[in-house]
Amino acid sequence: MSLEVFALRFGVADYPASWVCEDGGDEPLTLALHAFLLRTPSRSILVDTGFLDSALARRWRIREYFPVAHLLTEVGLAPENIADVILTHGHWDHVGGVRDFLHARVWISRDELETMKRAVQARGAGPEGYRWEDLQVLGLAPRLHTFGRRRSIAPFVRVALVSGHTPGCLAVSVLREGLPRLVLAGDNAWLYRNLEGHPLPLMARSGGHDALPRLRELAGDAPLVPGRDPQLGSRFTQLSPRVVRLFP
Repeated sequence: MSLEVFALRFGVADYPASWVCEDGGDEPLTLALHAFLLRTPSRSILVDTGFLDSALARRWRIREYFPVAHLLTEVGLAPENIADVILTHGHWDHVGGVRDFLHARVWISRDELETMKRAVQARGAGPEGYRWEDLQVLGLAPRLHTFGRRRSIAPFVRVALVSGHTPGCLAVSVLREGLPRLVLAGDNAWLYRNLEGHPLPLMARSGGHDALPRLRELAGDAPLVPGRDPQLGSRFTQLSPRVVRLFP
């Protein structure tokens, strides 16, 4: 089976280190916002969808913003070629583009969907975290699937509840011959430094704990890939300014 994995960068932003690492200071760190594409000749799976609201990009000072559906053209695909969408969690910058993929099977953990519902009922609509409008779009998805602690999405993809960044946050294991070849940490680790002894700050861990021990357990000897590190382009194969090949 020919398997490819790509990181698709849909934006860049600079935030204080204290927003990114528990022991960070005031110096700015650059984050690259990624969705991920897993592709074989017979099936393409998208991990997270970015967002579609340019006002949110301005509010959060996200530059080089680009809709994920449009980014697919850089790897020769269109939105209708996506068979499955995995939502690692329900924050607006991961779920907000799902309306472009409502034809696909959409996967989210049961705990995360319930967390979204509780959050929007408590706070109402707003630009941070969970949003009414994203929950409403998920409700329109005709092929929405929820699950418990783990699920095999395809022979080459398995998802597991990690519950670090949010209560229902997922990690995605990319498999070849049944073994993990890399693990996408999602927002459970934004940068490589989060994987190297500098965990996310408490404000970014509504799941209640550092996810690194669970991520290491899932990965074994396979590489862990953080969700927002601009170093992906130097650690893997940069194909274009917005696309990095992670595997093979």
